[in-house]
Amino acid sequence: MPSTLWIKSLCIILALWWVYLFWTTQPIIVFDAEGYEQTGHLIFSQGWHAFFHAGPQREPMFGALVALSMQLGQWAHIPYTYPLKLIGILFLCLTLLFSYRLMRMLAISPWVAAAACFYLGLSPTMTNSSLRVWSEFAAYPWVVLAVIWAIKSWRAMAHWPDNRRGFLSAAGHGLMVGLMFLLVMAVKATTEGVLLCYLWPFYGAMIHHWRRGHFLKARQLLVFCLVLLAFFEGAVNAYRWTNYTANGHFTYTTRGDWALYGNTVRRVEPLTLTRFAAAVASVPNLGLCPAIVPNEDCAVWTARYSDDIIDRKRDELNAQGLTEKAESQYFIQHSLQMILTHPFQEIILGMIEAHKMFFWESSASFMAYPDWLQNAMYAPAFVISLQMILGVLTWAAFVFAFCWVCRRRDDDLLWVVNFIFWYMAVYALYFIVDRYAFPIVPLYTVLIAFACQKIAEGLMSGRFSRLWQRGLSMAGKSIVVVALIGALSLFTLNPLGKLSGEHAAVEQKAKWMTLAYDYPFLMYFARIVAGLDEPAPELMEGYRFGRPYIFKTYYQKAVDLFPDSDAAHYLLGFCEYYLGNSPKAAMEFEKSLKLNPRFFWSYYNLATIYAQEGQLPKSKELIRQASLLNMQENLDILRQDYFYRQIWSYTSNPQLMLEDNLKKVDFNHMRVRLF
Repeated sequence: MPSTLWIKSLCIILALWWVYLFWTTQPIIVFDAEGYEQTGHLIFSQGWHAFFHAGPQREPMFGALVALSMQLGQWAHIPYTYPLKLIGILFLCLTLLFSYRLMRMLAISPWVAAAACFYLGLSPTMTNSSLRVWSEFAAYPWVVLAVIWAIKSWRAMAHWPDNRRGFLSAAGHGLMVGLMFLLVMAVKATTEGVLLCYLWPFYGAMIHHWRRGHFLKARQLLVFCLVLLAFFEGAVNAYRWTNYTANGHFTYTTRGDWALYGNTVRRVEPLTLTRFAAAVASVPNLGLCPAIVPNEDCAVWTARYSDDIIDRKRDELNAQGLTEKAESQYFIQHSLQMILTHPFQEIILGMIEAHKMFFWESSASFMAYPDWLQNAMYAPAFVISLQMILGVLTWAAFVFAFCWVCRRRDDDLLWVVNFIFWYMAVYALYFIVDRYAFPIVPLYTVLIAFACQKIAEGLMSGRFSRLWQRGLSMAGKSIVVVALIGALSLFTLNPLGKLSGEHAAVEQKAKWMTLAYDYPFLMYFARIVAGLDEPAPELMEGYRFGRPYIFKTYYQKAVDLFPDSDAAHYLLGFCEYYLGNSPKAAMEFEKSLKLNPRFFWSYYNLATIYAQEGQLPKSKELIRQASLLNMQENLDILRQDYFYRQIWSYTSNPQLMLEDNLKKVDFNHMRVRLF
């Protein structure tokens, strides 16, 4: 059994690693993270009343955590991401404690349980997800606690006294299980479907006791189930009713109906052999599919394909004048009709889709790391081997545990396997991405630890068993010593000054990576800036992966991330002008001039706006100042600045084009055209 010293050593190693990641990493706020940030800011700035009136929104818990982080950040005068990362680490720590407790309840040895928890704390998936602005980590501890309380309730069932106290005990256990599932529901709305199926052993036990004449025990089980479901469904429907009174939608969240429709349409389409092979090859998410089958078949099993189906159908329904509520009903009804029409195909493809959840481990994430760590974590060999090894190991552990439950009737292990099974079954109705599996990763780790121990016990017996235990103990201690030395050396050889440098560099990297995810198609914009095309507000859109991006949105984000960039302010002003917002454009050009008073085109464009507004003295003064500038220096600015280079990279001879534009400048008659 591991001594307290070794357990403390493991905790020290994890703590040092978490501190290093907390200080040297930054989340990239893109895609869903932007939505969570907006939701948290809405709660923080306007309160829950505004949250419900603007809804239906996403699940409430993570938005509340973001709002709390913003409040803490405001008090401490730091970005909200730092308190949020601290909350994520706290949730991860609680998950490890509860996971260790669950493994000990399953009679997993302390050394195996400690090793499993140690990996869970080091896992790239678990640490990444706990530090970024995505909601999954908020569900981790509650999932484990839900299973723990289900096991406690099942064990306690045999000991409920045949009196009033027995009914109170049954109600108390039902209340605790319901509370844990309600907390998971506040992060993942699919939990409602999981719970209704998860309780089947209690339903079966109640019927069994009733048929055998044990009416008192059957009534106690009935009380347990009724209290659990009444508490859970009462709270969930109260939330739905709040939504209904605030925004007219009696729903928890509105994301499920359209996601179900898009995925169902994709699955019931005619299934060819190559399309089926593409579905199987897409499971590991390692780029195997294009190497095996044509790209058009692989594209069917991407999120973009189902999203396109949804977008087309939404446009069609909007053209018919349907309300959001009517659209939701349409999606659900037609999804059920298609599933009932093609049940076999839906089940087979759903089972294949569910296997994506076994390939949960990945070092890729929406995080910015120090260079050395990013190079290591994004190395193709590391990413592929890590995901494949853990994916196969997780699948094998699940199959082993499932067979063990069926053959040995292990009631405690049943509740772990039962949760994973129904969680995967509910999510199999939708398109699955790897992060959907994150809340059950602690349960996967429990199954891997259980399978490893049972296989080792089966292989080793008698004297070999004692040798195995000694070898395991010595290996465990050696790993702890090496890891502890490595963790301590990280902080002794990497002084605080260097850590501060890494911290600043990663912050900058995170900003650039955040902006890169919204990178629009700038060729059209470059032609407008160069004066080759006449701008039109309705055409001020670029496209990335089929999604429209307003150029203004891109440069607004650039200004938010880099407020000291004169180029970002200049280009935002350019967009504002051609979208009809001349006062805002003038404001941005003025900011650009304050940051860089040597840029000719900021003077010229601001003078143009003033001339149009009739402020001729201001306009002439700006032109006078612009005429004193060095044109070669301005050409150098355009070559060197990142945002200007983005645009001029689309032109064959930027200098010649700029010189031509300069020749068109008429200082006596200000043109409406901006440059």
